[in-house]
Amino acid sequence: MIYLILTLASNDLLRAALIHGGSVILKLARPGDSSQAIRVHIDAECSEHRIRLRATLADITGELTLDPLEAGFFNQAKLFIEDLANGRLDTGIPRPESEPAHNPTATLGTDDERTLRTVCRQGGSTTLTTGTIVNVHASPDGSRFVAVAAQGTNTHLAMGSSQDVYLSLAEHIQQLAA
Repeated sequence: MIYLILTLASNDLLRAALIHGGSVILKLARPGDSSQAIRVHIDAECSEHRIRLRATLADITGELTLDPLEAGFFNQAKLFIEDLANGRLDTGIPRPESEPAHNPTATLGTDDERTLRTVCRQGGSTTLTTGTIVNVHASPDGSRFVAVAAQGTNTHLAMGSSQDVYLSLAEHIQQLAA
């Protein structure tokens, strides 16, 4: 099953909104195919000890309260938005961590996500904490990328823009971890 995930640019916009507050429109796309993206309107109200996040997608509105001092609050917000966009959340009430989603997915850890994004933007080689080895090669002008991800006997090839390669690799790695 293919899931919609936040694009690289939208992750950066979400991070800024969670730090500074304000309204942004985020784009979610299928990994490897950003041609059919959807948009989610986000309002973030920030105070010293609380972030209130409202997400609106068509006629569905969800709200989440985050503690900015809690580790992983960005990933909580990201998962909330992706759950809303993928139909796993329709009431605006986030599912408890102990309760599985209707369509379970594994997510990359913050360090692996950051490392994978960097390698997909700049090229290079890295080994993620999941044990996946990632090699990304950029064209001379930096507009096209080719990547190979290997974990055990599983390999995955991705080609395209930096964002396309990241989305494809992220989906593959999440499927391996699930």
